[in-house]
Amino acid sequence: MCPVGQYPQAVVERIWQNVAHPRLLNHHKDLAWQTVHDVLPVRLIMYKRSLAKTPRCPMEGCGAEESIRHRFWECISSMKIWRGARVWWNQLTGSGSLDYDLIMYGIPNEKVQKNEWSVQWTFINCIKDAIWKRRNRYVLKGELLSCAETIRLALHLLQDYYVRDRLVEGVHRARHRWKEFSSVMVVHEPYT
Repeated sequence: MCPVGQYPQAVVERIWQNVAHPRLLNHHKDLAWQTVHDVLPVRLIMYKRSLAKTPRCPMEGCGAEESIRHRFWECISSMKIWRGARVWWNQLTGSGSLDYDLIMYGIPNEKVQKNEWSVQWTFINCIKDAIWKRRNRYVLKGELLSCAETIRLALHLLQDYYVRDRLVEGVHRARHRWKEFSSVMVVHEPYT
C-alpha cells in the first residue's frame, strides 16, 4: 500500500479504502486516485514535467501555484464553491465541518455511520469533479462557470448515483438514500 503524506498506516489504509469506495462511480475513483497519488494534471505538475509554460493557477485573480491542494482547497474560486456547497453539506450532516483531510482523503473529523458516509463521500467527490470540470472548461474553452453553476453541475453529477441506485436497488431505497437531495433529483418515470 502506497504511503500518503505523513499519515500513519491505519489512516493510509482508510484513505485507500475511500479512493476505491465501492459506491463511487469509476470516474470519481479515478479522480480520487489521481489526487492521492499527486498526479492530477494541474499546472504545477505539468510545469515540472515541462508540459506547461507556467505553474500558476489559471483562474482569474489568483496567480498562486496550482497544486492539487490549491485547486481543490486553497484557490479563492474553490473556497467559494465549498462555501456555497455548505448548504447541502449541512443537510447531509446536520452541521458537520468541511476540512482539507475530509475533502481530499475522506478522513472525517467525527464518527460517521457507514450508510451516511457513502452519501457524504459521494457528494464530496461530485463537488471535486465539478471544480475540476470548471477549471478545465475555463482553461480549454475560456468559459468560466459561476460558483452557483458549478454547484448545480455537482448536483447534476449526483443524479447519476441516484439513477444507478434506482436501477440496482429500487425506487424506494434510492429515494431514502438521496432524500436530502430530493428537490434536485429530477428523474422521469418510464412510461408503462
